[in-house]
Amino acid sequence: METSTTSNNRIDPNVIKSLSEFKGVSYLKKEAMNILVKTLKEKEILHLKTQFEQIDKDQTGMINA
Repeated sequence: METSTTSNNRIDPNVIKSLSEFKGVSYLKKEAMNILVKTLKEKEILHLKTQFEQIDKDQTGMINA
């Protein structure tokens, strides 16, 4: 997964796009994505975690559309 650099207060547009696409996929595709996520490098995971925390304004661990 390619990560792009963003300032600390901006959400990476690629993350938003990926979340939008992921929202409507089938259960099988979601499970396949979960397997792929387990192969990410620590730096990639940290980038995604940071992006998620910026989206999760109420700190519930869930994103509401």
